[in-house]
Amino acid sequence: MTYRKTLVSMGVTALFSLILTVSWPPAALAQKQAPMAKQELVWGISGGQVVNYGKTAVLPQGTLTTGYTVEALATAKGRSPIPEGKFQATLSAFTPKNKMGVQIPGVWYVKGTWTITNTAASKEVTKIRHNPATLSGDFLAELPFNPATDTGPLAAKLRVPQSPIWGRGNGTFSGESFLEGQIYLILEKIKQSRQGRGKQP
Repeated sequence: MTYRKTLVSMGVTALFSLILTVSWPPAALAQKQAPMAKQELVWGISGGQVVNYGKTAVLPQGTLTTGYTVEALATAKGRSPIPEGKFQATLSAFTPKNKMGVQIPGVWYVKGTWTITNTAASKEVTKIRHNPATLSGDFLAELPFNPATDTGPLAAKLRVPQSPIWGRGNGTFSGESFLEGQIYLILEKIKQSRQGRGKQP
């Protein structure tokens, strides 16, 4: 029993480390200094449905929800490499019972992943790890409610990690518990030189 309790405690600690992370690692300095081409993308999110309500556990340290997943329609506003796609977001949310560092009771600390997949893409294309049909990233939010059990105005910071297809980027989601709203992103990609490679001596 002691061994099992130790494993459970280790698992809870690992989950806390995921939920309570409030910042992302900075991009490499060399990438920041490289000339970047920027692209602004906007999608309207509508018709959201919950596809997995996840699990909620009341722990000695606080309340934790994991695995909550929603899907919705993403419709581009303006030119976009994904004019219409399926938006999916999976999140975990935690609120402490007592003050834990900068985390305070009553605030839900939310972290998760999201994707937008082109509805016109074939399954073969979407199975490729890096493909032009799927844009993905992660998000962070601090809310006065648990988005897995209640609805309300939601604002989240989005990030697109470095990708050979999409580059990298940051943005926001604003709306109603990921079921309705808008995604705004600014993607940056290293500019490709138009100069041909010279012959090696």
